[in-house]
Amino acid sequence: MSYVDRLYMKLERFVAKSDVYSFGMVLLEVITQKTVKYGRNRINSLPIDFVKTCKVKGNGREMYDRDIHDYVECKHCMACLDKIGSLAVQCLKEDVDERPTVAEVVDELKEAAEVVDACKHQRNFTEFGGSSFEVSYSYKGRRTSVKKAMQHGMLSTS
Repeated sequence: MSYVDRLYMKLERFVAKSDVYSFGMVLLEVITQKTVKYGRNRINSLPIDFVKTCKVKGNGREMYDRDIHDYVECKHCMACLDKIGSLAVQCLKEDVDERPTVAEVVDELKEAAEVVDACKHQRNFTEFGGSSFEVSYSYKGRRTSVKKAMQHGMLSTS
């Protein structure tokens, strides 16, 4: 399992939603701080384990990055993570027609950001890592935030 769309692996052609699949993998890495293959000897599959956890538990909270999960007490911030986790699961659907479009992914991420903004406006905002709550991940061995990654062209919503 990798970032490459499983449909591409079967048909050897990309479709419009192949990038959506890859972005779903990135979203999972961001909220779990795990690589696609993780664990001892890298035998665990992040997408399979996350989807299974969501089916059994109703969400992926037990797989969220412990630094985020254990620190976040705010219901708005946890709802934001749940929304991102749910979006990632939708992006990873085997059936391309069941995956969201890139525009729908952007809309969902904006809605997730609005959930956190609601938290800020209620002065119930959780500080994380010395700055406002932001999900971060490792890129080429460096820890960075989604916001910084987008500013430096490592992620794009278009």
